[in-house]
Amino acid sequence: MLVDSENIIDLAAFTINKGISIKEYDLGCTKVYTVDNFYEDFERAYKEMLKIPFAPVLKTDNVTHFDGRSSYCQSMRKTECPLTEDYRYLVAQLADVDPENVSVPDRILFNAFKFDAEWFDYDKFWYNVHTDLAFRDHSNLISMVLYMNRHYERGEGLNIFDSVVRDTKFDIPFESREKYEPIFTLQAEPNTAILFNGHMPHSPRITTDQFSKEMRYSQVSFAWIDE
Repeated sequence: MLVDSENIIDLAAFTINKGISIKEYDLGCTKVYTVDNFYEDFERAYKEMLKIPFAPVLKTDNVTHFDGRSSYCQSMRKTECPLTEDYRYLVAQLADVDPENVSVPDRILFNAFKFDAEWFDYDKFWYNVHTDLAFRDHSNLISMVLYMNRHYERGEGLNIFDSVVRDTKFDIPFESREKYEPIFTLQAEPNTAILFNGHMPHSPRITTDQFSKEMRYSQVSFAWIDE
């Protein structure tokens, strides 16, 4: 065998299901969409995700916590990932615009997070409250988070906030749960995605010790509507 097929990423695994179920939530200040049954074959996509190595995105010691990201970017013809065009058409459908007016980076991107319960007091703090403006400062930025673990305990998911003032006394991004109340929360479920305005502050919703015992996986995608 010239190449171990177990190490080759099957990009076709990342194909959006034609039978997705979409729900719309109008928060007044913005709209949020949830998509159930996102991938045609979630287990296949899960296994392919694990082939992509992770690199840390924050300074971590790999003992108390790990915050990392893995990415595959198209670099040549005939290595296209179906997600790129599928996601373009999904955003165009939700925004009621021509798909040609939607720009989507040609890549697949995953986040990974695991922590020691003594390092992160999830009863008192939210972790990594942020906007996606660092990715692209665009008024029509659409962000997606897709939940890629095989199961989730009740209380795990995503928070969306109306505003957040960074507390600079922390060297790592913790925000007081007493200080910031989410305006929308989503209970994570395998193969479920949420799409929202990337300008809105958001964070992982971590209220259990599940991800002190296993890695938290999520896929993230971005799109913007050309003006």
